[in-house]
Amino acid sequence: MQAFHRGSRVLNLFGYTGGFSIYAGLAGASHVTTVDVAEAALGAADSNWQLNDLNPRQHEGIAMDAFEFLDRAVAAKEQWDVVICDPPSFAPNKASVPKAQASYERLFQKAAAVTSR
Repeated sequence: MQAFHRGSRVLNLFGYTGGFSIYAGLAGASHVTTVDVAEAALGAADSNWQLNDLNPRQHEGIAMDAFEFLDRAVAAKEQWDVVICDPPSFAPNKASVPKAQASYERLFQKAAAVTSR
């Protein structure tokens, strides 16, 4: 994965405390955007970024629902070289699997739409 991140603009959806974001930064990403609905998690992501001696100007945390963020990014024609999409489970039980599957498909289509490569 390191070769994919070097010099790349990276988007980390459902970024939580920034594990994938930190890895991308350490691998040489030019800029990393971490999106998570939880502001507290993004605060931890910023702290983790700094703990790893990464340049704070190369990281942006955005507290927003990932679907809403992607809708806005698609409308603005924003693109990233690498898009990391590691959502939580959308299916807490067997009955919710069809709806969850549709949500995953919609999410991954939107994520692909903002991927430049």
